Amino acid sequence: LAASWTFHQFFDGLNLPDTPHRVPLVAVKPLRRATERRIFEDGERRVRIDVQVECFTQKAANTLRPYIPEGGTIVPDSNQAKWTSAIYAQNADVLWECLQWKYDDSVAKWDQYQAELNSL
Repeated sequence: LAASWTFHQFFDGLNLPDTPHRVPLVAVKPLRRATERRIFEDGERRVRIDVQVECFTQKAANTLRPYIPEGGTIVPDSNQAKWTSAIYAQNADVLWECLQWKYDDSVAKWDQYQAELNSL
């Protein structure tokens, strides 16, 4: 999912003709750093970070939901627009910081867009 072209466009608000202002349609919120480490095929040891994926629109959620990775869980009472999953990082501190910054930026853009719509 994260490496797909569609997810990248939704994550950065790119090439989305129905959404003005380059508003991202998906945000990834870091939730927890797990103690679990996994060794991958390349020999790298990576740390698990639990995340919550949040979609700005129901259309985005409907597009991405079929790609929820194994082990992902839909968040109750979210209209199936949020789910939890995990990312394995070589440098958990850097990834956490980047995810948190991007999440905060995306939510701020969502709030700004909603405020603009409400002011019309």
